[in-house]
Amino acid sequence: EYTEPEPEYTEPEPEYTEPEPEYTEPEPEYTEPEPEPEPESAGVWYMNESWSYPIDANTDSYHVALIQQRLMDLGWMAGPYESASGWLDESTVAAVTEFQNYVNATATDGTWLTNIDPTYPSIDMATLAQMLREDAPILYANPYAGM
Repeated sequence: EYTEPEPEYTEPEPEYTEPEPEYTEPEPEYTEPEPEPEPESAGVWYMNESWSYPIDANTDSYHVALIQQRLMDLGWMAGPYESASGWLDESTVAAVTEFQNYVNATATDGTWLTNIDPTYPSIDMATLAQMLREDAPILYANPYAGM
């Protein structure tokens, strides 16, 4: 008797499905950090001044006042009656002399400042450069600065 051969069983082909993409955390966008704000100071404005000449009796009062303000901010000109008057007066000359003496006494890099002449006062370029340095010597925190 004839029997039909049984068909061989074959697994049906699976339907093609798109694989699901793996989730990856997106890269954070790099942003430049915000710069720290400059501390407010009564004397920040003079740091941008161009000092190409010494300060003497012929210097305009604006520039003398800038140097006086710097001396007050650093504590070298201190007291309730000190002010940035714009006059190269005795108290300013005394403050500059103290500043120069301190720099000369503590200098380790060969810096030597010529002391101001009280008779014909003139703040030389080397002294101005030392005063206007960001790391200029601070005598003490002056509670009267900026008044």
